[in-house]
Amino acid sequence: MNPDYFSMPGYPLNPPVFRAGKLFCDPLCDRQLLMRHYNLTAAQLGAAFARGSEYDSLSDFIRECRLEYACTLLTGSDKQIDEVAREAGFSRTTTFNHDFKVRNSLSPSEYRRQNISDIDQYYSMPLT
Repeated sequence: MNPDYFSMPGYPLNPPVFRAGKLFCDPLCDRQLLMRHYNLTAAQLGAAFARGSEYDSLSDFIRECRLEYACTLLTGSDKQIDEVAREAGFSRTTTFNHDFKVRNSLSPSEYRRQNISDIDQYYSMPLT
């Protein structure tokens, strides 16, 4: 098998393709679900992470996809934090809050306040 197989643009576990499909938003998204959904063997799925992935594991990759999506929801909507957590694929808001703070060094609400403030300042700058 071509070592670059899993990074090919059309391959379902290519990070941008996987993120676009938002399968990670399913709280039950795991190895078995991905194997069924993409018709892959355990060996093929494992190879995606053994061949130069920047992630230590599939669960790390899924968590990162969820947290990236949550950041988008936090700055692009006025949804409550627990709603953002559920929509991003987290079963428990406490897990979401913990993982989010570990990744971003801010709580979800602090992240939202800081980034909304940055957006407001950008759009209030005078045109030159």
